[in-house]
Amino acid sequence: MKICLVEFSLGPKIPKAGILALATYLNNRGHKIPLVDLGLTPKSQIRQPSFFKNRAKKILRYKPDAIGFSTVSNSLPSFLLIAKHCKKLAPKTPIIFGGPEVSFEEIPLLKTFPQVDIVVRGEGEISLSKLCEALEQKQGLSTVMGITYRKKGRIIRNPDQPLIRNLDDLPLPDFSLIPNLNKYSGVLVEAGRGCPYHCTFCSTCKMWGERFRIKSPKRLVQEIKKASRISKVDIIHDNLLVNRRWTEVFLGLMAKEKIEWNCTTRLDLLNKNLIKKLKRANCRHIYLGIESGSKKIQKQINKNLNIETLLPIIKALSQNRIKCGLYFIIGLPGEKTGDINQTLQLALESRQNSNVSVVHMNHLTIFKGSKLYLQAKRYKNKIRPLQTTLFEEYSLIKNHPDIFPSFFYFKFNRASPEFLENLSILYTLLLDYFPKTTLMIVKAFSITPYKLGTMAFTFFEKEKINWEPYWKQKENNNLYLKYFILSIILFLKSLLDSRHGKQAAPIIEMLKLEGKRTQK
Repeated sequence: MKICLVEFSLGPKIPKAGILALATYLNNRGHKIPLVDLGLTPKSQIRQPSFFKNRAKKILRYKPDAIGFSTVSNSLPSFLLIAKHCKKLAPKTPIIFGGPEVSFEEIPLLKTFPQVDIVVRGEGEISLSKLCEALEQKQGLSTVMGITYRKKGRIIRNPDQPLIRNLDDLPLPDFSLIPNLNKYSGVLVEAGRGCPYHCTFCSTCKMWGERFRIKSPKRLVQEIKKASRISKVDIIHDNLLVNRRWTEVFLGLMAKEKIEWNCTTRLDLLNKNLIKKLKRANCRHIYLGIESGSKKIQKQINKNLNIETLLPIIKALSQNRIKCGLYFIIGLPGEKTGDINQTLQLALESRQNSNVSVVHMNHLTIFKGSKLYLQAKRYKNKIRPLQTTLFEEYSLIKNHPDIFPSFFYFKFNRASPEFLENLSILYTLLLDYFPKTTLMIVKAFSITPYKLGTMAFTFFEKEKINWEPYWKQKENNNLYLKYFILSIILFLKSLLDSRHGKQAAPIIEMLKLEGKRTQK
C-alpha cells in the first residue's frame, strides 16, 4: 500500500523524528511511504490563497492509496484545509490524521470536519500499520486498536493500542526515506517517549499514556552515529537525563565517540559532576525549560524547580563550554505582576552569561491533553484568535474555538492577554539583542522589568509605531524584525535621554555597543 505522510518540519528546517519513525516502521512492512514536508515550501508560496489547493495537488501526484497528516497545534488548520481539497479531488482516498493535536477529543474533530476519515491516537506505529493492512485488504476497521473513525454516519472509537514496551524493538530510522535531505540544517534522534513529571501546561504525559520509556544507551548511540553521518544531531526527549544509572552508561559510551550533540533536560537533574561528564561525552548544547522565576508559580504549575540553582548551573555549563538555551512562560494561572517581574528579572540575569545562547520568553499556549487545558475550558473567556494572514485559516479558527484552543488567548489574571503577548515578544527581543543595556536600566533607575514594558508600549503608541507581533508577517519576517529592533533602540534612547548624569553615561555606551551588533 502507498500512504503519503505529510508534515510541517520544525524550524529551522529540521525533519521530525516521529514521522520518520512511522515511515521506517511502515516501509519495513512493505508499504511505500512518500514523505511530503510542507516546511520546505518557499515562504512566498505559503501565504498565497492558492496554497492549500496547490499542496493538495502535490500530495495527490504521488497517487497514494491513503494520506496521513502528522499534526501539531499550529499545523492543524492548514492540514484540515489541505485535506478538504484532497477529499474534493480524490473523494475515495482515505484521509488519516495523527499526532498530539488530534489524539485528545478526536470525536468533535471527526464530527466537524468530514474530510477526516480516521484518527490514529497516541503512539502510531502499530495502529497505523494495522490500519494500512486493513485498508489494503478492504477489511473492516473494528479490530484496529488505537483509532477513531467514521462508519455510515457514526463515529466509532476502538480501544487504545497498548504502548510498545521496548523502544529498541523499533527499526533504526531510515534517513533515505526523507527526500531532499540536503535541504535540512540538522536531524533529530528520538531517545524515548513520555515524561515522569506532570507539569500542568504540558500534554506529553497524556500523549504517551503516563509512561516514561527510553531506548537503551547502546541503541541510542547506534542511532546517533548513523545520524551524525548525515548532519548535526539534536537528541529529542523532554528529559533525557532522568534516569541516573542510564545516564552514566550513555555518557560513558558517548565519551568514546567524536560526535557533538545537543539535548533537553531539567535544571534539577544537573550538577557540577554530571556537567563534567556531559563535556567529556561531547555534549555541546543543553536546553532547559525554566518557565517561571516565581517560587509560587513553580509550585502551581507542578514544575517545582529550585530556581536559585539556575545561575550557578549556567556558570558550571559555561566553565565546561556547554552552551545553554532557556525557555520561560508568562501568562500562567495565578500570576501577579510581582511573579512576572521575577520571571523577567531571572531571564535578564541569566542572559548576562555569554554562554547562554538564547532565552525565549513565551506567552502561555493552551495545549489539548494538558491539565491546564481542562482548567482553561472552564474559563470560557477566550479573547481572540491569533492572527493569520489567510482568511480561510482565520475563519476556520474563529468558528471552532474548541478545536483550536492553542490559537486563542485565555485570561487567567488581571493583565490583558494581548499585553502579555506583546510583553513576551518585547522581552524576547530585548534578551536577544539588548540584554546588558536592559539589565543596566532596570538596576540603575529602579524600574521593574514589567514597568519597562509598559513604558515601551506607551512610547510606541505615542510615536505611532505599529506594534504588531513580527511573526504575524511571516513572508516579511526579516524586514519586520529590523523594524522592531529599530523601534526598541528609539525607545531606549528616549528613556536614557530623559535621565542625565553619571548613571546614564555607561548605559548609553552599552546601548551603542549592542546596537552595533544588531546591524551584523
